[in-house]
Amino acid sequence: MITSMKKAFSNLFKKPQTISYPKDPIDKPSGYRGLIEYGEEHCIYCLKCEKVCPPGAILFVPTSNPSDNPKNKKGLQYEYNEHLCIYCGECVRACPKPEEALWQSEKKPNIGVRKNEPNNHWKDIESLKRSR
Repeated sequence: MITSMKKAFSNLFKKPQTISYPKDPIDKPSGYRGLIEYGEEHCIYCLKCEKVCPPGAILFVPTSNPSDNPKNKKGLQYEYNEHLCIYCGECVRACPKPEEALWQSEKKPNIGVRKNEPNNHWKDIESLKRSR
């Protein structure tokens, strides 16, 4: 117990081992799996990305003003929750048009802080999906 106390006390005066993120940026390693990006003009609305997404971070929901894409026959709108996504890339692998309709970038997601309520809008989107 005395050894542990000595170690704890000596750590009070050492430099911290953590990074002061977001003040100090973190270097991304090569092959970093970041945000999922969507090219609406190339999407064929097969909904495969939505079906394979493990946490359900991609949803296609009905909208009153759908895009001009002729393949969007059901009047759907793509929705993506970067705070729910686990960045596994399954949606990109399932997409028949990877690198055109759906791809994984090296961009980092925005920080989801409680005061911004990042998931409040998502609850409304999920309820639209259930009503379809």
